[in-house]
Amino acid sequence: MIRYLKILVVTSSSAYELAKDVIKEIKGHEIDVCKLSHPVASLMTTSYIAEELSGKVSERYDYVIVPGLAIGDASILKNVVGTEVIKGPKYLGDLPDVIKFLESGVKFSTTQSADDIIKDYLATKYGSEFNYLIELKQGFDLSGLKIPLRPPPICLMYEVVMRDEGDYAKVLDRIKKASKQGADLVVVGLPVNHRVSLNTLKKLFQEVKSHLGRPVGIDVQHEDLIDYLEVDPDIIMNVDLNNIHLLSDYRDKPLVIIPAAGTSVDYSRSIREAVNEAVKSGFSKIIIDPLLKPLQLGFTESLVNYYNVSKEFNYPIMMGLSNVYELFDVDTHSVIALLTSMAMELGVSVLLITEESRKSVNSLVEAVKAREMVYRAYFRKSPPIDVGVDLLIVKEKRGRGARIPEVTVDTHVVSEAVPPKIDDEYYFKIYVDEVRKTIVVDVHDAKTDECLKRYVGDKATSLWRVISKHFPTLSEDHYSYLGYELCKAEISLKLGRSYLQDYPLFS
Repeated sequence: MIRYLKILVVTSSSAYELAKDVIKEIKGHEIDVCKLSHPVASLMTTSYIAEELSGKVSERYDYVIVPGLAIGDASILKNVVGTEVIKGPKYLGDLPDVIKFLESGVKFSTTQSADDIIKDYLATKYGSEFNYLIELKQGFDLSGLKIPLRPPPICLMYEVVMRDEGDYAKVLDRIKKASKQGADLVVVGLPVNHRVSLNTLKKLFQEVKSHLGRPVGIDVQHEDLIDYLEVDPDIIMNVDLNNIHLLSDYRDKPLVIIPAAGTSVDYSRSIREAVNEAVKSGFSKIIIDPLLKPLQLGFTESLVNYYNVSKEFNYPIMMGLSNVYELFDVDTHSVIALLTSMAMELGVSVLLITEESRKSVNSLVEAVKAREMVYRAYFRKSPPIDVGVDLLIVKEKRGRGARIPEVTVDTHVVSEAVPPKIDDEYYFKIYVDEVRKTIVVDVHDAKTDECLKRYVGDKATSLWRVISKHFPTLSEDHYSYLGYELCKAEISLKLGRSYLQDYPLFS
């Protein structure tokens, strides 16, 4: 039963109109908005809010919600307002979701923003439900990892390509990073026309298994598959009717079965023959990959194949998402979110993710988030919208900006480009270190071009403040230019885009 609540929402002066618009969406409760004089919520302290509210809250509320970005512990407000106080969401647009959780009695915090609490709450709630579902739907155990017959849950398989001996350190680092980011199992791929020594590969597999505790599979794209099985992989990828007979000594290994090369008409028949041969040969742990085709090259047909395979076979199913997003010149996050949701509907319980091109970097993180969105939608029995998690990286679902007030002062329209006045004494060169995830600022002598000092950090405002203290004689124009370029560099860093000083960030 939904509780009727009387709530006071405390907000900054600049966000007041937006707050009033947002609460219009919330039905069934009495919600008032209290406007403070400070214009920026992130610069408010809870002690400041306490002073502002002192003696002004005469009505009795069930909750007083202060901005999630406010600095400090909001518990000091309880005696001031005489009721329960919580930190709200960081963005007012998320307030309706927070109210929904308050209705059901979810406890929020005086120190942590409400949207963070919702994330933790859902993770705990869904975790117990996932464990129950795994027991019901378990296909088989893969070196301690439970592979579900049908989703949810969905296992994320991360494949990294190893082309030669020199790739060892890079591949190991990528596998370690992927394990931290949420990969459930990893696969080492050996492409056609590339060879890696067996000893190097054994060393890599032992390192991953002993220190990361993740199952490791192997994907060999040439005829030397049998030789490489000496590394003792936990799963063997891309097995078809043409090479199953070579694997008779590895019946305990799980297989990923694909249609035979050249199959173009009856995928189900090709897979059926391969599965029957595998079972006849003594294999019991099987994952079927009907192969997702690229867009314009059979994508829709392959979705039909996935549907048919899901209905016909009682084995877990895998889908390689990179077959689409690597061959599609759009940002990966939306494509991955869509494919993950489609995979859930099609009964796919294993998703393969790769990051072999620059534009696909961070695809694993995007898949982890997409999976969480799909999980929440599944349990809510709704589309993946308003679930508390999203992949809206550049665009947004609802406006959160402050409404522009009417003013009576003169308005100056600036339409022409105004060049900055740069100092004669110093100039700056700004770079983004994509490996260390930092911004690098070199200060040069304008007369000699000598680099005088280097600054490194990942926050534009902090870099600007430190540099401005060390070089207090710069003109206001030069300070403004520096701040503008540093902000561009920070956005580049967060989005994984290239940064070039004095060039537009977006085309």
